[in-house]
Amino acid sequence: NISEDHLGDIRWKMMKQIPADVPVMASFDFLAELSGRKELYAFYKVYNFAHRETFKLPSHVELALIDFNDRWLEEIYRTDPLGTSMYLQQFFKDGWGVEEAAENIILFKKGNDKKIIEIDTLESNIRYNDLHQINDTLAVRQSLPVPAQVRPNEILPLRFDWAVYEAQEGQYVSQILITQGETVFVGLNHLTGYKIYPSLAWKKGDLVRERYWLTIPSLPPGNY
Repeated sequence: NISEDHLGDIRWKMMKQIPADVPVMASFDFLAELSGRKELYAFYKVYNFAHRETFKLPSHVELALIDFNDRWLEEIYRTDPLGTSMYLQQFFKDGWGVEEAAENIILFKKGNDKKIIEIDTLESNIRYNDLHQINDTLAVRQSLPVPAQVRPNEILPLRFDWAVYEAQEGQYVSQILITQGETVFVGLNHLTGYKIYPSLAWKKGDLVRERYWLTIPSLPPGNY
């Protein structure tokens, strides 16, 4: 149900900004609310291995509203994480960039340059001094806007640069916290790499650049 989670207002906002006469592809939970238009394409049909040849996405469709925590996507990812991520990489590299985003919900537009995941290559044998070393095989750099001043219900853009010194065997979840002193006001778990390029798929020498858009809740004024 669209109204049951803390991103409910943002979901509605993203849907409302898609003109009623514009074709769109969407994940499962958005379909009912977007169904009054002439052209609506279900992401699970376009993506589904069984229906991929039958349900081709027309080339004139330029918007896609995707919840990466979609119940159907969660199930197929749980069954085959590497196979799912390979197809998502293939699909979203075809010109899809970020128009608007909040946590796991992304409004994509064809032709936009902003990507949620970019894969670069580490320079050989270099250990980057400004990265936080997680272990001998992995390090990360977190980037925030400076100054990072936001109001309640605004979006704070984050970026994580993951330096992969050896292939990873585990599946990492990033815990994102908003704290003041020892008090935790917000705690969110994010599947690192979304489902597009999770840590299970990372290769030695990868520099994985990941963007994430954190929704700021109603908090008292102060430093966090």
